[in-house]
Amino acid sequence: MTSKKCHYCNETAIVRIPYIKLRLCKDHFIQYFEQKFVKTIESFNLFKGIRKVVLGFSGGKDSSALLYLLHKYSELFNLEIYPIHIDLGIEDYSKQCLTIVDKVEGKLGIKCITVKVKDYGFTISDVKRLESRIKRPICSVCGIVKRYILNKIALELKVDAVITAHNLNDIAQYLLVNYMSGNVDGLVKITPKIPSIGNAVCRLKPLFLIPENEIQLYVELLEIPHVNIKCPYFNSSKKPLQQSLRELLIHIESKYPGTLINMVMNYLRNIHPILNRHVRHGDVKNCLICGMPTQKDICAFCKIRMKIQNLNDERSSSEE
Repeated sequence: MTSKKCHYCNETAIVRIPYIKLRLCKDHFIQYFEQKFVKTIESFNLFKGIRKVVLGFSGGKDSSALLYLLHKYSELFNLEIYPIHIDLGIEDYSKQCLTIVDKVEGKLGIKCITVKVKDYGFTISDVKRLESRIKRPICSVCGIVKRYILNKIALELKVDAVITAHNLNDIAQYLLVNYMSGNVDGLVKITPKIPSIGNAVCRLKPLFLIPENEIQLYVELLEIPHVNIKCPYFNSSKKPLQQSLRELLIHIESKYPGTLINMVMNYLRNIHPILNRHVRHGDVKNCLICGMPTQKDICAFCKIRMKIQNLNDERSSSEE
């Protein structure tokens, strides 16, 4: 907080945006934030040819802010929005998320579609219990599950795109993680718009240039309902490198404002076009079990589901 005046009026500034050296009052910050959102979409033609969209709505600050923004500007972009909440089955945490869904529905006068992972034969809590035997970090499994379900619902609803709420900090972190691991296929997918390929529906990230702290301030100022706690499995996830890199990026940004946005924009302008031309994209097949897109014969989701089922069957047999 600061007692200095807003750059645009005589009101007291509540925030300073260091990378553009602006102090803003509440109203002008909201205006700045929303204009940045609209400008990002327009600059990258994110909604060109897009009319019906599915939005992954977890109830966290990012997806709550994005749903609010898409709802507000749906007429401007001529969008028909289907918010999808995935109930992960994580005891009290999932219950709190569902409470937020109800509050957002009331605030915006909309209806979300809730899909239970349990209907697919397991929950993320089951994944946690069997994590060591599944041999895949729980956050990785959760990501696979959410991507699978969103794509499946998108195909069923025949929408044009799946929208996710990845922010600038997420994108910068993914860039470093994929670079350090030499994952060129992962790098080439870091873009605000991934076109449809076969049964893989187009994916859009409208918040990819907006810092996490600005999103947090936006939802607080507008009192947009959102979950304030992290997933209880987050700290136990096997992601020490990713988390360390995220913290490092936040530290660098505090010392050298503008680092994150420059990093992402330089990648998009100078590096991604080269990768996109020269990296051979894997062939997209249809999973032999469920028909969803995959680069192998059996998709990762079906492999996980079968593994959990087999482990549960083993457990049941041993208890008899």
